[in-house]
Formats: sequence, C-alpha cells, structure tokens
Amino acid sequence: MLPAHKEQIIKFGLQQLKAITRPKPTKGDRVANSFGSRGFLRDRPRRLPVAIVVIGLSVFVAWLFFAGDPWRSEVRVVKAEFRSPYRLALIVDSCNGNPELSLLRETNREVQVEVVSSSTPLFRGSGDCLDVVEVQLQESLGDRVLVDMHSGRSVSVSTGY
Repeated sequence: MLPAHKEQIIKFGLQQLKAITRPKPTKGDRVANSFGSRGFLRDRPRRLPVAIVVIGLSVFVAWLFFAGDPWRSEVRVVKAEFRSPYRLALIVDSCNGNPELSLLRETNREVQVEVVSSSTPLFRGSGDCLDVVEVQLQESLGDRVLVDMHSGRSVSVSTGY
C-alpha cells in the first residue's frame, strides 16, 4: 500500500495522461464547453471581422474628437468692402477659423483671391458668423472684377469708407 500523497500524485498523472492521449475533436465534432454547445472557436472567424471594424471605428471617432490639429481648407468669400482705393476687406465664410489669404493674382481684367481657414473635422463652424481678411492691392480695383477662386464666382464689392 502506498502513502496517500503518492496515490494522489499517481491519480493526477493518470488523468494528465488520459487528457494527452484523448483523441482531438475533428472538424465535424461538436465541442461542449462553457461557451455553449457550438464552441468558442467555431464562431471566431465571424467575430474577428466585426472586432476589427469596431476597433477601427472607435479609433476613427476618437481621432475626430480628440485630434487637436484643425484642417486648413479654402473658404468662400461672401462679399467685399473697400477700405481705401487700394485696400479691400474680404468677408469670408469661416466662423473664427483664423482665415488667411492664400492667393492674390491681379490682372488687367480681374483680381483673383482665395482664402484658407481652419476647421476641425466634425465642427466646421456653425455658419452664423463671418471673418474679415484685409487685402492690399497693387492698383485700385477700378473696373476690374473681384473673383473668388474657391467658388469661381465674382464677388460684389461695396464701399465701406
């Protein structure tokens, strides 16, 4: 007769040997476990694409909300006002977007302007306020047409001085 602790060791060893030599389930076998009769691994191919999509969307949404860098893009020039014969004030459609003149091209027939402004990915401004950009011309506007290059349309100019 063996001592009790040695019997327990032998029983444990036999259980491990049975577990190792037990035939592995084939593809058609159903495995019953704590995840149900279908088995956890059986659903894995369907869960992986869903998990990838959920993680990707979460990262994208986090980037949209927490990205501190605003995007710079062209904005529409709504109208313009004379400040002096050689200076124009461009009223642009960017609500507190720190607008800057990105293009000023003067020809004999027209003055082309383009303005860029900052906006965050989701919050592009509420559209309830406008900003002003001052422009210094080389020659007086005279009969030339002011053209917003973002929209491709002419801009009306009123007297502001």
